[in-house]
Amino acid sequence: MKLTGSDLADSPENGERIFRISPWPPLAFSVVCVYMVAVGAGQLMGVIGHSEAGFWAATVFAGLSLGLVYLAWLCGSQAVDALRTSNWLIKSSVDGLKVKFRCFKHHYLSDKDEVVVCLNWSEIDALYHSREVAIKSVGEGPETVYRHFLDIRLRLSEHELKRIQKALGKEQSRLENLPSRLSKSGQRLVAELDAGLPEFDIKQQYSAGSKSSRNGLIKNQYCPVALKEVNLLRVPWNSIRPSLMVALSEFCRWAEIEPEECFKTDSSQPPGDQAQDQLIFNRINAGQLADAIELVSQRYGYCSDDARKIVEELSVKRSGYA
Repeated sequence: MKLTGSDLADSPENGERIFRISPWPPLAFSVVCVYMVAVGAGQLMGVIGHSEAGFWAATVFAGLSLGLVYLAWLCGSQAVDALRTSNWLIKSSVDGLKVKFRCFKHHYLSDKDEVVVCLNWSEIDALYHSREVAIKSVGEGPETVYRHFLDIRLRLSEHELKRIQKALGKEQSRLENLPSRLSKSGQRLVAELDAGLPEFDIKQQYSAGSKSSRNGLIKNQYCPVALKEVNLLRVPWNSIRPSLMVALSEFCRWAEIEPEECFKTDSSQPPGDQAQDQLIFNRINAGQLADAIELVSQRYGYCSDDARKIVEELSVKRSGYA
């Protein structure tokens, strides 16, 4: 196992299969917005006259057109970024897997950061498809959301796992202080600060810049990889192309593929005491120890270390009963 920057890993190599976020949905939406504005303008030309109704119709159309053009610009910008060589999350080859921590949206950050973990197939214990059915509370009632994950169980030493955890934590803390949408000048400012001050607080330094260079109000904490439990890398697969089934059929040539695992979460209503305890046990049975630790901490008010000890004891006891 080795950690490396994206400057080397982004360059294409022969024989690698690349799995990336598709740029076509935002690009198609951008084209549709532009088409609607063009068609609307053509229709409006036959309505506009010297009457008052024509004036107000033109005013309303101008406002809607500006909104559609803004949406088209946002989607077009994301599509252009998705077409970059930095848009990949997993690369597979005969030698092993490369898994990238950084989303293509943050391509302007330093490509020397350790955001790519290179794994040999011998360092991968197994891979499997995890499917989560999440019930969330929305304005009109509960909504069911389906999430799909590629779980990679690692066969690494404790020291190597800690290195991955440290690199992931550093990337996550960096993104927590980074606005999601930046103008080109804002991207240059963040890149310059990031290159000169590797341990700086991006949010504080960026806020101190000129107001004209700021164009990001929504926080973006998207880190496409998470380290669950101790030795499980989890990659969300809802928007990655090709499909997860294609990926698993590709990986089965070199690694063991375990059966699909499904788990369910319900946050649409506050669970009672028994429901909360059952949710904790379900997490432990499913091997989702990190989630179980968080639930125990929230349910009983324990610190992270005490909650971890309780979950580990319960996990050992329940595995003994199985």
